[in-house]
Amino acid sequence: MKKVLISAAVSTALLVGSAAVASAGAIELDGYLRTRGVIDKANTAKDSASNTYYDQKAAIGVKGKVSDEVTGYMRLETGTSNKDKYIWGGETNAELQAGGYKNDDSSMRLVQAWIDYKPSFWGVKVGHQPLALGEKLFFDHTKYGDDAINLYGDLAGTQFNLIGIKLQERQAYADGVATGSGNTNDVDAYVVNLSRVFGDSFTGGLNYTYLKGGTEDNNPITNPFPGMRMSNLGFDGKFKFGALNVTADFEKQFGTLKDDGTGLANTALAAHKLDAQGYAYQLTGDYAMGNSSVGLLYAVGSGDDNPNDTNNDTFVDFLSDVPYQVYIPGYRAGVPGAFGLGNGDVNGNDRFTGLSNLTVYQVNAKTETEFIKPLTLFGSLSYLQTTEDVNTNIGGTARMEDSLGTEIDLVATWKLTENLAYMVEAGYLFAGDAWKTAANNDPDNMYFLRHGLSLSF
Repeated sequence: MKKVLISAAVSTALLVGSAAVASAGAIELDGYLRTRGVIDKANTAKDSASNTYYDQKAAIGVKGKVSDEVTGYMRLETGTSNKDKYIWGGETNAELQAGGYKNDDSSMRLVQAWIDYKPSFWGVKVGHQPLALGEKLFFDHTKYGDDAINLYGDLAGTQFNLIGIKLQERQAYADGVATGSGNTNDVDAYVVNLSRVFGDSFTGGLNYTYLKGGTEDNNPITNPFPGMRMSNLGFDGKFKFGALNVTADFEKQFGTLKDDGTGLANTALAAHKLDAQGYAYQLTGDYAMGNSSVGLLYAVGSGDDNPNDTNNDTFVDFLSDVPYQVYIPGYRAGVPGAFGLGNGDVNGNDRFTGLSNLTVYQVNAKTETEFIKPLTLFGSLSYLQTTEDVNTNIGGTARMEDSLGTEIDLVATWKLTENLAYMVEAGYLFAGDAWKTAANNDPDNMYFLRHGLSLSF
């Protein structure tokens, strides 16, 4: 009887609590589960092996609609600071536990945590939130989010955002030793974003980003961009002409990428001062024919024509680990001579370099069909070059090359039920001469195959 009374009391408390929540506003839960198998060969070394594994992602989100003016949202997701998955069998804990089982290496972290207050034609969104600009050539942090204050609104049909982003907050350093709090190696971003719909056939946007870094810490590990005062100006537009859809995006960079104030005498130029002079542009066109479309894509991200001067002509991007124009260069393998800002790395050592020092010529096609269940197919053929030639330095002899090769990409998405999908992603790169090195005079082709189930609720 006591157990029955306790159960009844708990049930009553839950009902009362639910009623209280309902009276204050709506609570919504959402989630995501994904399991994938991967075969990945992102190494051009002769006879190099591929990497094979299964990974998994789990996410849960809670949204509270407190009133018509106030919304809060939190989202937890497996992964680390640079990936949203954990590997089956674990990556670091190699020992089996008692009984022969093994715990996974998953951990949960906040990828979103924000409050949105919108009292009128304007609103403010504060906290960790997904952000992106234009066609995502320069800045895309929708996957992991940023700590930001986002003032937004609509003025006579023009949407605007004024955003302050805290990208890095570190302690003050003296000779590499922490000495207390300060602004010596902080990195902040200030964004103005405008967009407007001009009738049914044209939408235009303009965005400006100012990146500011601290100056006192000259340690290249703790502060890779001392004295950063870099600007990125972007213009983007979407055009519709009957069945033809065209998108365009142009990005231009100026200001100082880094300057530690120590001068240039008897030192490597790149270690002290670099002025930002990169650019990127992309033009796409898709012609719809019923449930299908054919398209063209032309995209260019600048490279550096002279690494020995104080101008960084390479387009500097700030992207997440997702494929953009193609799957291999810029996603699974860093483009030679590229520059990924979020990693403080020059010369393509980071994989997620996007359009930096990359030129893409692509033809693609997409179709939707009914094959037992709805099936979407996308395929593309791309010819890829480095925008500026890179020195392959074969046998100690300088040899300039620009061919990255030809890539074929295929993506199939099979919608099994309303919220469950099976996806296959495949990319194969016939490697060009730009991948050659002193130890790799005959580069292997690279390939990528991933398939898996994803469930959203």
